[in-house]
Amino acid sequence: MRRNFLTSYLLDILFPRFCIKCGREGLYICSDCDIFTSEAPPVCPSCGMPSIFGKTHQSCYINKKLDGLTSIWDYDSVIRDALRSIKYKGLFHITEELIERLISVMTKNPEQFTKFISLLEDKDVIITFVPIHKYKKKQRGFDQAEILANHIAILGNKKPIKLLERTRQTQSQFGLDKKERINNIKDAFSFVGEINIKKVIIVDDIWTSGATMQECCRVLKEVGIKEVWGFTLARA
Repeated sequence: MRRNFLTSYLLDILFPRFCIKCGREGLYICSDCDIFTSEAPPVCPSCGMPSIFGKTHQSCYINKKLDGLTSIWDYDSVIRDALRSIKYKGLFHITEELIERLISVMTKNPEQFTKFISLLEDKDVIITFVPIHKYKKKQRGFDQAEILANHIAILGNKKPIKLLERTRQTQSQFGLDKKERINNIKDAFSFVGEINIKKVIIVDDIWTSGATMQECCRVLKEVGIKEVWGFTLARA
């Protein structure tokens, strides 16, 4: 939820922000280090080539695949460090600052995000997320994709709904090639939501090969959901 002034003031006193790149107090990404962020151009999630709004090319579209993808930044430099700090150090308050930044990005370039914004505002669209396994969540104490989904849902005056459950622990996708990633994540999710959902935005922090989110999309479409759009803060 967006913080009010008093809450923000108290949290900044108790938990001061320091730039994750240069260490300056004030913001997690200070104005000087902002130059190390780069916005991700919209691409087709199937082939990775440029695409208007990030929609899947008609020639790339295969049933049960994502209909499109919105990503805000390239996964490098300070954005990579920010997301790693959230995931591995538990500094999930960084997410709020990143949300403020993505609002600024969308405001400056509304044409690029027309499709995503229209989905956020669509009353038939459900916001959900790529879940981590329950044992990993218990170990970490939080699920970064779930936290992010809460923030994204608020932008559309919605509440996120859990539609998927990770039914087995999988090997880390890091270091695996594309085929290995697909095999590793196959059948790792089950649907736990209600039927009669028409459209979904599925949220995660990072898009690498897309294997995990595409597998989630397959599960969602197999229960009859017609349109599934992906959202990530960063894309590798």
